[in-house]
Amino acid sequence: MNKIIILVISLLLCNSVIGQEKKISGKVFNNLTNQNIAGVIITPSFNNDTILSDSNGRFSIHMPKSYYNTLVFKHPDFYPYVKRINRESRLKFNFIPLLPITLELDTVCYLAYKGNRVLNGKITDSYKDELLPNATISLCNIGKVAVTNNSGGFSVVIPEEVERVIISHPEFKPDTILVKRGNQKIRNLEAGLVRKKLSHKDTLWLSNRNITEIAISELVFGAFGVGYQRFLKTKHAIGIHTSYYFNGNLPGFNFPDSEFRGIKVAPYYRYYEKRNERKSSFIEVKFITGYFDFHKLYYAWKVDSRDGDYASVQFSSYGFGAGFGWSTLLPRSKHIILTISGGFQVFPTHVPRTIEHPGYGTLYVKDLAWYIVGPGSGVEFKISIGGIF
Repeated sequence: MNKIIILVISLLLCNSVIGQEKKISGKVFNNLTNQNIAGVIITPSFNNDTILSDSNGRFSIHMPKSYYNTLVFKHPDFYPYVKRINRESRLKFNFIPLLPITLELDTVCYLAYKGNRVLNGKITDSYKDELLPNATISLCNIGKVAVTNNSGGFSVVIPEEVERVIISHPEFKPDTILVKRGNQKIRNLEAGLVRKKLSHKDTLWLSNRNITEIAISELVFGAFGVGYQRFLKTKHAIGIHTSYYFNGNLPGFNFPDSEFRGIKVAPYYRYYEKRNERKSSFIEVKFITGYFDFHKLYYAWKVDSRDGDYASVQFSSYGFGAGFGWSTLLPRSKHIILTISGGFQVFPTHVPRTIEHPGYGTLYVKDLAWYIVGPGSGVEFKISIGGIF
């Protein structure tokens, strides 16, 4: 009987103690790498115990039920984090992000409470397409909060409600960047600044407006292609490309080979996405016209393609095309330019599908090669080299 009484009293005492405590648990992790952090000290300590996160970054804290203040998470390699304790804290698993002390944050904000967030980013020189050190990140109501490092990167803690940050540099035009769109909060930012003034050396690619090119890839298919382009504005250009087929020989026009001569002219318009220091990507649309003389066009018997005869056919054709490409000045060159482009085109043949032959009857032509490797190739790929002046 005495044992039962002692057990009941013990349970009542435990329940009394438990009823006066609450438990908060969670995990501490590196905000940049998402790796768990062991050995984080959590203060204040209760019951004179030292509270540390374990090897998996996990922690568990028993505290008085009436405690509604803050917990501070400290580690010698990270900035401290202040966690506000509220009624919901004990009802969920708490994730605690810490920032490495090596970031050298220059900010009046701290990574504390739900009211702040981390903004990471990289700033570049949009013309040279290079990372930009010593650019300043500012908030409208606070001022400077961060400066980019030698790699053009930064990491800063800003209030959740901030919608815009200002990026500036003494040699560049300042820019205001959105970091919040409605409920969407941007946490990784990449932005480019435009120089206030460019040197003559920097602007050769911009100030020179004329380009002449030879399409070296067309030589493979027995054609000599040349082009001329003129920049109307920084991003807008018009040009014309002419291809002369001097050794037309397309085995896809049945067997044996057919032969032809011809010329194809394609005026085009190009829009350059951005012309930085030495290179730019572009999109283009073009109109195509041409004239071709098949002095040996082979028509074959349907039963046996080895039987047939040649005919002479001349025709004009019209079409259109579109594509994209990339142009760059060659290394250590101020005027030699390389252009690689690809796209599609519609440029049909206009030859009779059949002819009548006194010996074989109806003969047929196969023009598949025209649309694969010939002037009317559905997929067009060019490599050109030339000069800009």
